[in-house]
Amino acid sequence: MATFYCGIDLHAKSSQICVIDEEGRKVGEANLKNDLSLILEFLKPFDNDLHIVIESTINWYWIVDGLAEAGYKVKLAHTLGLYMITGAKVKTDRRDAFKLAKLLRMGEIPEAYIYPKEKRPLRDLLRRRAGLVEERASCYSSLRMQFIRYNLNTMSLNALKHLNADDIDSMPLPEKLKTYCKMILDRIE
Repeated sequence: MATFYCGIDLHAKSSQICVIDEEGRKVGEANLKNDLSLILEFLKPFDNDLHIVIESTINWYWIVDGLAEAGYKVKLAHTLGLYMITGAKVKTDRRDAFKLAKLLRMGEIPEAYIYPKEKRPLRDLLRRRAGLVEERASCYSSLRMQFIRYNLNTMSLNALKHLNADDIDSMPLPEKLKTYCKMILDRIE
């Protein structure tokens, strides 16, 4: 029974797929629309013992889950780790898919964790929340810097958090800066 290795360079609308054999020779290559049924159909001739690797991109959930549910052995490659290994100056989708397949064949894939499907929504929500908290802190910092420029740096963080548009209007600031500060307050809310 032959073993095959498949590299998938996943993009928003399409995927470049390369399948190699145990000797590293290309035995299949295609650029397919991101449609699981099309991808499964392409992979069908290699069903015997096919190992698949996909670079971790923002849209990997559907394809990793679909391929795993179809019974394939799927690995997710860590993007930064791949860059550290390959560091290719000339990148094309075909080369990337081929390189993924070769690295998988050699056991050199820097593997990313495939988070359990049922836990991903909570993780994604927590990541978004962390991003929003960071953005809010950045907004408060921006307000504070504007006030310091005009020697209004006596305001505590607690007072800063309770500012409203009327408070901004009463400050000795240029009108355009007041408008900016109100925009920042709106963004925080």
